[in-house]
Amino acid sequence: MKPLLAWMALILFWAALYLPGLGNMELKGEEARRTLPALEMLRTGDWLVPHINGTPYLRKPPLINWLIAGSMHITQSRTEWATRLPSILAMLAMAAVIFATARRWMPLSSAWMAAMIALSGVGLWEKGRLAEIEAVYVALTGMAFACWLEAWVNRKTGWRMWLFPAIFLGLGLLTKGPFHLLFFYAVAIPILFAAGEKRQLASPAHLGSLALALLIFAAWAVPYFQATAGLNTEAVWASQMQQRIGGGDRSFFNLGMNFLSALANGLPWILFAPLWWNHRVLAGLDERRRMLVCAARWPITIGFAALIFIPGVLPRYTLPLYPAAALLLGLVMAEIGPVPQKCWQWVNRGFLGIVLVGAVFAPWLLHAPHREWLEIAPAILFVAFGGWAGKRFQEEPAMRHAIGSALALVGAVGIYAAFILPKFATSNGFRLAGAQIDAAAPQAATLHVVDPGYQPILFYVKRRCSFVPSARELPPGAEYVLMDKADRKKAKKQLGGGTEIAQFGPKDKRQLVLVQFPR
Repeated sequence: MKPLLAWMALILFWAALYLPGLGNMELKGEEARRTLPALEMLRTGDWLVPHINGTPYLRKPPLINWLIAGSMHITQSRTEWATRLPSILAMLAMAAVIFATARRWMPLSSAWMAAMIALSGVGLWEKGRLAEIEAVYVALTGMAFACWLEAWVNRKTGWRMWLFPAIFLGLGLLTKGPFHLLFFYAVAIPILFAAGEKRQLASPAHLGSLALALLIFAAWAVPYFQATAGLNTEAVWASQMQQRIGGGDRSFFNLGMNFLSALANGLPWILFAPLWWNHRVLAGLDERRRMLVCAARWPITIGFAALIFIPGVLPRYTLPLYPAAALLLGLVMAEIGPVPQKCWQWVNRGFLGIVLVGAVFAPWLLHAPHREWLEIAPAILFVAFGGWAGKRFQEEPAMRHAIGSALALVGAVGIYAAFILPKFATSNGFRLAGAQIDAAAPQAATLHVVDPGYQPILFYVKRRCSFVPSARELPPGAEYVLMDKADRKKAKKQLGGGTEIAQFGPKDKRQLVLVQFPR
């Protein structure tokens, strides 16, 4: 495969996995916690301290909020597509850096497989299509791994080894904090010790690069802690750390389910992890690359297993290890023997058969609405490429089978986006509630929102809002007030009278009411 063709195939694969149906699903999970602060940044111009509905949000650093706010500003749109754009672009950037750096120390086809694996693990694909922290956090960690491994394999030292990883690690600190440093050094230190190069850890370049990473974080953190000096921010961060490490359900059942979920996040490529211990596969590598696999396989495996059995740790916390695993898998999968290749081929055929059956029967069974062809155009183009390229890799069976797996994954995502996603796209009722709130009050009126807390519906309210901490602090003359049902009496006492116009929100979630008061 020529480099230009490989780049085109990688971009098409990314587009076919991440673009279909991207903006169809309402905000879910933690997305509103990342998106509402971004809206406040655009509204108030305060980019230092994240806020949700007028209240400081102190739990996380702000990089994801900055990226989402920037995306909405650049696209001039307040849509789910715009909020998720930074996540999918982070996935593309990670794949591009992995491919560009891996080409310098492994064959082109192996580098392409490594990037393809990094894009298509189930867990990372799911998070990469959401406006959540994990996509950007894992992508930055993956780019740090990719740059560092390229430098180490090619025997680079000093600043050439540490500078670029430090930049990505510093940005990672601005995304979610320091845990990715543990993952990075858990892999890097054993490799340096195995190679007898531990002196690199004490080199001025490494210490200076680490200081640079901390400086990137400090450029925001120092003024942030000054601005929030009276809000006990340190205690909030300490509480977050305690909840996530050792603060969860300690039952054997819960730990077991977490372990199975973490394994599922690595599918389908985690099935190839035993190749790291296959003597025949390792024998096909030169000494330095074999040393790399032998030194890194245990930290990745033990780190994954040890982390998931800590109470409070969720399966997604293991995802920063996935890009390093993808690089190792891309390296060893090209060396598999004829029997595993045959098994891989038959698995691909079975998976492709299931996808074809699903494509035929899904429209009939699910009564899915008509979908725009433009939405699945990347998948069609990648399938056309795969059909053409698969026949041209007779001498590289691993690459041919990898393309077959990629085709099956693209087909599965196409079916999901076209027929399954529309059934659940509005299951939370947030869009409908937001539209009803907008329609219930005059367009020129200011909507006073009383202590909404975490309320995803407000992303879909497009009119001008003024957030009030409590009903007692409603200003005189407030006419249209959105509040929790429990606050109605206090607000009516404060403003006098009031007519309830409508009630919003799913019945199983927090209920909001819109009340009109006399002016």
